[in-house]
Amino acid sequence: MHTAVPSAGDSDPEPLQIDIGIKEVAALTTEEKLQHFYTASIDSAMLEAQQVQTQHQEALDKIFQEHKETKERQIQSHIQAETDNLKREINKTVSARQLEYRRLLSDKTEEIKQQLFHDVAERLAQFRSTPEYLEYLSQRIQEARDFAGEDALVVYLDPADQNRIPELAARFMEHYNAGVPGCAVTAHAVDTLQTLARMGWQQAVLSASRRDYLIEQVSARGLQGFFTELLGLADIYGVSKVQLGTDYLRRTGIDPAACVMVGDTDHDAAVAAAIGATCVLYTGGHQSRARLEKASPYVIDDLAQLPALLETI
Repeated sequence: MHTAVPSAGDSDPEPLQIDIGIKEVAALTTEEKLQHFYTASIDSAMLEAQQVQTQHQEALDKIFQEHKETKERQIQSHIQAETDNLKREINKTVSARQLEYRRLLSDKTEEIKQQLFHDVAERLAQFRSTPEYLEYLSQRIQEARDFAGEDALVVYLDPADQNRIPELAARFMEHYNAGVPGCAVTAHAVDTLQTLARMGWQQAVLSASRRDYLIEQVSARGLQGFFTELLGLADIYGVSKVQLGTDYLRRTGIDPAACVMVGDTDHDAAVAAAIGATCVLYTGGHQSRARLEKASPYVIDDLAQLPALLETI
C-alpha cells in the first residue's frame, strides 16, 4: 500500500510514493513519516546495493574465471612450447654426442685395425722367415694341384715370396725326382721306338726337365740309343719347351711341317702348335681322352698305334 507524505514547510505537498509493505499508514506525524520514509529508503537502497554487489561479484567472478582459464591456457601453451624446445635441445645435444661418439668409435676402430694389421704383418714377416712357412707354401701348392686335377695350374706368389721360388722349385724337384725311379717305361714304348727307327723317323726328346735329369732318366731305362737329341732345360728356370723346340728345328734344318710331336697333355698340343708341328696325344697321362680330343684330332690309347697313325698323317 502506498501513502502520501507531505514535505516539511509545504502547505500543498506533492504526493510521494513510498512502499511500506503490507501496513497502511493512515495518520503519522511528520517526524514519524520522515523516519518511516528514511527506513524504507535505506532498506530499499540496501537491497538494491546488495543486488548490485551480487551482480558485480558475479561479473568479477566470471571475469576472474575467464582470466584464470586464459592464463591456464597460456601457461599450458608456454609449458608445451618450452617442453618442445627442451626436447629439441636435448635431441640436438644427443645427436651431437652420438656423432661425436661415432667419430670417436670410428677413429678407435681404425686405430685398432691399423694396430692389428701391423701386428699381423709383423707376425707374418716373422713366420715367413721360418722353415715352417716354406712347408706351408708347399702344402698349399700341393692342395691346389690336387684340386685342379686335370686342369692346368698356374701358381701366383706374393711379391714378397718371390725369393722363395728357388727353394720351392728345389722342393718340387726333390718330390718329382723321388718318384722317378718307380716309374716304369710305358707299355709298348720300346717296341714302338724300335719300329719308328726302322721306319726312318729321327727321334728326339723335348722336355721341361733339367737336361742332366733327363739324361739320367733316359739312361737308367736303357733308351738313350733311340734318340738323336735329349732337349732339356739348362736349369729348372730355363727357357720354355717352345723355345727349345724352335731352336732345335732351326739348328737341324728340319721342316716343322714334317715334324710330329707325341705328348700326353693339352699343353703338349699347345707347344706343338707353337713350333708348327703336328701333335699326337697319348691317353696314358693324367688328362682324360675327352680333354685331349679337344686339343688334337690325333689321340691314341696305346703307343703301339703310333706307327700306323704316322703313315696316315
